[in-house]
Amino acid sequence: MSSVLSAVEVVLSIFIMISVGMLLTHMGWIKETESKFISRFVIRVALPATIVSNIFQKFTRESLISIPAGLIIPVISLLATMLAAILFSNLLKIPRNRKGAFVVMFTFSNAVFIGLPVCKALFGEDAVAPTLVYYIANTTLFWTIGYSMMRLDGGQEKEKKDFAGIIPYLFSKDKSDAKHQNAKNAMNFLSKVIPLPLLFLLFSVIGVLLNIKLPSFLMSSVNYIGGTVTPISLVYTGYVLMNMIKKRSFTWKKGYLVICFGKLLMVPCIVIGLSLITKSIPGAQNIYTDIMLKTFLIEAAMPIMTQTTIVEAGCGGDAEYVAGATALTTALSLVFIPLYMFVIGLVF
Repeated sequence: MSSVLSAVEVVLSIFIMISVGMLLTHMGWIKETESKFISRFVIRVALPATIVSNIFQKFTRESLISIPAGLIIPVISLLATMLAAILFSNLLKIPRNRKGAFVVMFTFSNAVFIGLPVCKALFGEDAVAPTLVYYIANTTLFWTIGYSMMRLDGGQEKEKKDFAGIIPYLFSKDKSDAKHQNAKNAMNFLSKVIPLPLLFLLFSVIGVLLNIKLPSFLMSSVNYIGGTVTPISLVYTGYVLMNMIKKRSFTWKKGYLVICFGKLLMVPCIVIGLSLITKSIPGAQNIYTDIMLKTFLIEAAMPIMTQTTIVEAGCGGDAEYVAGATALTTALSLVFIPLYMFVIGLVF
């Protein structure tokens, strides 16, 4: 019961920080320009700082070697959910311009903007490492399989990519030449599949494996900067919600109920099932600790990824459909957090 009460307190603090974002947006302090800065700052500065801080402070060479095995549960749960989402989209006869978005919303979580601060608030700094493991699986599958499906929503053909042409393109004098388009597509694809936070994660892991020690003044700096991830991410969430309220862009649409079922119930249940199987395997506890399994469960129950709306709009699909479902799952996920903390008390 104490864990449930703690979760309620965490939810209230999260609501307060989101409300601050909504209030600042209503007052005109946060507009599109400021929101772009916040998004870029979190993804390109604060989150990489958090990653560097946690990897160098909380991991040893031995503990890092077990990380790849930790990807098994997130990857299997996401792929299983994606297959279920495709089945539901066919049964519901979701329109072609929404089908890819439906599958993506059903499957993928907001692992950073909401997932990271929530897991840190619930489980402390020890939850950051498993959050990053889930983030790797979530982000990689989103920008490969999920992104390809969303492009079909706007009737876009599969992008042609020329990975071998990247080097010639970089050294070319005329980069606007049409012959380099496929190489540009390949570079754009890589930048999404391997985003900046993931690059910092890889470099930090390599640093620890090589027993590199960062100077104390640098570690102090990244600790301070990384500490801004939670409040700024939640303020940004408040901006998104207030914008939707102002634009009155939320109307109930076909598939929302099933998306909520998948995102908030089905995916977490799959993670719970895999966790129970894992706990019964001798020796698996050395890789899948209780804190890791708890974090995976909360991450799986997080709302739709924030950038899904932007990506769907860029693909020519139904962005308003995505925006409405994003707001709905964001509100409901905060209600579900105490429920899953109760479940965690029973399962782990």
